[in-house]
Amino acid sequence: MAGHREVISLQFGHYSNFIGTHWWNIQELAFDYTATAPSEINHDVLFREGETRQGHVTYTPRLLLVDLKGSLGSMPEHGGLYETSQEEQEPEPIWVNQVEVQRKEKFKNNEFLADLANEEKTGEPVPQTKQYKLDDCVDVWSDFLRTRYHPRSINIVQEYERGSESSKFDAFPQGAALWKTDLFEDTFVDSIRRYAEESDNLQGFQVLVDSVNAFGGLASAATQFLADDYSSKSIFTFPVGHGSYPERLAALETLRTANVALCIQNLALHSTMMVPISTSRGFWQQNAVPRLLPHVNYKPHLPYHTSSLIAATLEGCTLPFRVHNGLGMSDLEHSLVFNGRKAVAASLNFPFPIDDRGYLLNTLEDWEGPLLQGMSACCDMDHDRVWAQSISIRGVPLARLKPPNAPTNNSNPAYTSTKVDEMLLYFLQCTSPETKSHVTSVNLPCSVGAPFPNMFAPSVGQTGFLVPDDQPNTSGVRTVPMLTGLHSSRSVGAMLESLQSQASHSHWRNLPQLAEAGLERDDYSESLEQLLQFAECYNEEFEV
Repeated sequence: MAGHREVISLQFGHYSNFIGTHWWNIQELAFDYTATAPSEINHDVLFREGETRQGHVTYTPRLLLVDLKGSLGSMPEHGGLYETSQEEQEPEPIWVNQVEVQRKEKFKNNEFLADLANEEKTGEPVPQTKQYKLDDCVDVWSDFLRTRYHPRSINIVQEYERGSESSKFDAFPQGAALWKTDLFEDTFVDSIRRYAEESDNLQGFQVLVDSVNAFGGLASAATQFLADDYSSKSIFTFPVGHGSYPERLAALETLRTANVALCIQNLALHSTMMVPISTSRGFWQQNAVPRLLPHVNYKPHLPYHTSSLIAATLEGCTLPFRVHNGLGMSDLEHSLVFNGRKAVAASLNFPFPIDDRGYLLNTLEDWEGPLLQGMSACCDMDHDRVWAQSISIRGVPLARLKPPNAPTNNSNPAYTSTKVDEMLLYFLQCTSPETKSHVTSVNLPCSVGAPFPNMFAPSVGQTGFLVPDDQPNTSGVRTVPMLTGLHSSRSVGAMLESLQSQASHSHWRNLPQLAEAGLERDDYSESLEQLLQFAECYNEEFEV
């Protein structure tokens, strides 16, 4: 067991749980129970082995998630992994004294959940290439969850209800206040400690948080607890936002902007590295421009779609500390965080466009423009000043490195490279000579089988390589090659400056929710000032 380098994952908020659902699905689809060789990815980093009271072995994420009442859909609060009778459940109920027993209308499973239930009964697996039509029937994240969660993982806040107009959980101070209750300080903290105590070599924590509402305050308080009680561990935070909102009221955008500013400022104090991610260029804004990804036709207004792209980004950029003999969280952090620049940008190239008969060498030789698409607000890879970066490439096997007839005695290192990471690193050194780059390469492609959204263009084949126009793929996509990146760059400072400026232009009287939740005007002004100081760390004149 030694050397697993465990990581504990925390998810705060409904959209974060959408992302987490896709992420855990992606990882579980990659499990190979028949392989004779060990996986390149050490799944024990994020997953843990357990056992039911009946002796059945389980393998579940080392996860604690938080959501509001009414967020689970058809899934029971204990997750469904263990039996539902009181005698057979583990004694870990959350907020049991506040649970109201009500008779509710039984949820009707969608086609995917029905097939998943049939798999459990018959053992016949759900086809990965089956094209489910879930766009119109996914309401909550459990509607497409195929991974089983441990009962300890699911934590439901009973004081607030999803979609309720009378009990909104929409202001940063509400979350900070909720953390101070006995329910969180006792039960939730105890769950964190239990995960930590059963770990042999805990690396740290990764915290996924809805930054546009009160969950930002809850996650910020949790991160402060982690920094105090686990000061030697890495704490990676991922503030996220959907970027498409049905409400058109300016007051709601003003509150979202304030919430994100408070969240990022507080996370910056206690995280060891922070990565804001979104599929839009300003996820706190009402009319934020969505990112465009070639070969992907996603719907920016659907959380089911946008969360899948963020999950793919996380799947790639966390590979350095999840592969065997990888960097580790602290090594990754030290390679990217310096001069106070804790926030780094994320990027994605999904799928990485290699022809079905092409090679990495030819693809890179013909490449024009930035290699990756920015996945952090206001951060674009084109003409950006990047000081350091971690790039992950997966799904490009050695057989796809270069053509068999490529010259081997060429003085160009690209032609003499014998590894995927070597060739990509050389390309990065040629195109960005002033940037310190590290490359992680994994042969295993990213799994995007059901229930991942059906949003790939017909030009993408079943295994993710591009097919000819006259041979479009109509049978679904199972896996894709992809590139992801984490970048310490000047554009992160531009993002922080833009956020701080927009939050500062909102008059305090237009933020009654913050005052009603207990935040003082002077404290809000001080937070914005600290956010501006954080942004100034990214100015070139602060170089050492």
